Amino acid sequence: MADPAIARLEVKRLLDRAAACRDQGDRAGAIASDRSAILLEPQSAVAYASLAQSLQVAGRLAAARRSWERAIATGLAGGARAEALARWELGQLLWQLGEPDEAIEQFLQVAQLDPATMSLQTLEDLSRWLRRRDRRSAAGQIDRALVAALVPSVRQLMRQGDWSAAVGWCLRSLHIAPADDAPYNLLFDALNGLGRPDQARDCFCRLIPPELVAEFVPPAEPIATLPLATDPAAGVAIAWEPPRPEPYELPAARSILPDRPLGAFPVLSPLCEPPRQLVAIEQGRAWVDTYNRVIWNRAGAVVEGLGIGVDRLIATSDRLPSPTPIAGNVAVIAKQHTANYFHWVVEFLPQVVELLDYCNQTGQAIDYWYFDGRSLPFQTNSLTALGIAPDRCLTSEQLPHLQADRLWVFNTASLIEGCRSSLQNLRDRLLPQPPTRPWRRLYLSRSQSRRIVNEAELQPLLDRWGFETVPEGLSFTEQVMLFSEAQWVLGPHGAAFTNTLFCAAGTRILECFAPSYVSHFYWRLSRQLGFDYGYLIGDSVALSDDPLIKSLSQSMGFYQDLFIQPRDFEQMLDRWFSGTT
Repeated sequence: MADPAIARLEVKRLLDRAAACRDQGDRAGAIASDRSAILLEPQSAVAYASLAQSLQVAGRLAAARRSWERAIATGLAGGARAEALARWELGQLLWQLGEPDEAIEQFLQVAQLDPATMSLQTLEDLSRWLRRRDRRSAAGQIDRALVAALVPSVRQLMRQGDWSAAVGWCLRSLHIAPADDAPYNLLFDALNGLGRPDQARDCFCRLIPPELVAEFVPPAEPIATLPLATDPAAGVAIAWEPPRPEPYELPAARSILPDRPLGAFPVLSPLCEPPRQLVAIEQGRAWVDTYNRVIWNRAGAVVEGLGIGVDRLIATSDRLPSPTPIAGNVAVIAKQHTANYFHWVVEFLPQVVELLDYCNQTGQAIDYWYFDGRSLPFQTNSLTALGIAPDRCLTSEQLPHLQADRLWVFNTASLIEGCRSSLQNLRDRLLPQPPTRPWRRLYLSRSQSRRIVNEAELQPLLDRWGFETVPEGLSFTEQVMLFSEAQWVLGPHGAAFTNTLFCAAGTRILECFAPSYVSHFYWRLSRQLGFDYGYLIGDSVALSDDPLIKSLSQSMGFYQDLFIQPRDFEQMLDRWFSGTT
């Protein structure tokens, strides 16, 4: 009996010889060497794959097809990647043989096994070919493969310095998955590579500049659009325009310690709410996801002034699910970043309250509320507190695209956190009877980014002044109650300050920042609602070791932690409580 180890060595020698013969143009020699290897090891998938290549070079395509099929059936070493490569070769061969349907079946299996086996352009071309033949299900599989292959493929383009191609593919992938996080994050790196840091920051914040879309993925045909105005023929009506309030000024933000650095707070004085409109659209259609919103009228024209995010990319896409018909009136209350507590409470919930008030005044009925939601506890709990049951909520996770008998949509002109009356309406709906004398001293700790890293060192001072750390895991209504009893609120910048919305007038707010990022959100919120606001800028600390967090901290400063000297912290509390700020 022949020694198996010697036989394997001889098989390898024969396959190496076959490869050399192919390189030299010796087709007959290559085929002969491959067949000798198969005689020695009849179950060698590698030998059948080598024979398939030799037969292809010789132009014997039908025989090459059988060899590829045998190689795949025998089982190639190397797992999914090796099988994907073999099926890719077989698919291309079948295409040459004039059997496109069989070829597509192989390509679909490649897409499932290892999408990166095929180039992004090949996946794009296959998807288009399938859609032209109304094979939407198969095209959808290829589209999902393109999204899966995007990160390694775009990273490779960036390593090669092809920044423009990287940007283009990221934007084109948003035709398929406009809420996928990967393209936005990749655009941050690619646009920085092109020397466009401002656009890079916008994209990381999920705000794709329209000029970027026009430059890299211009639509093949103009998009049908409709101005935002009452137009009975188009089925669009401005149902309600709240009166605009008189302009008002916001007192300046003050540093609690005069010898500490000052923050660059924007000039927002005088401040006036922009025009707000509630729009009714008969037989309207809506696309909603985490970052985007597009509204069409019954004729398929995009209604201007109602879109959010990459509405132009979505409007020109033929690669998204078809709309689901919904009987009844649907309120589209969708804004970006609703998984973030701040955005949910100060941008989303005030719109819900305004529409509830409008319905009460006019007798209109809302059958369903449609929004980007993930059924997070604070979302469902807050909606329940406003009297909206879960069975009346439609979320984009389950239903990204719908068409209803009538849509109710607010325009996008207003930043809700700048609407004092809207914030006050929300307070009136949710606040319990306020205590006659708020008394709590609340400290808002953070466990991840933007932490005060020496918090443990400062704890004795917090204890001395009677601060309680707000625990994690409170329900929405428990947070409302807790903050309604607060007299003093202190902590590093973060979403927990959103709950100061429910504090009593006159509550004293003190917010701490890292030098790299000073936000005006809670100053603006506090000053509109009659709170006493101050801030402190601490000292910088070393950046995170995480490459992404480090990059973001360097370019945007969002996530950097801070350090506060105990002597500064003590002086800060002394001045704060003595009222000498």
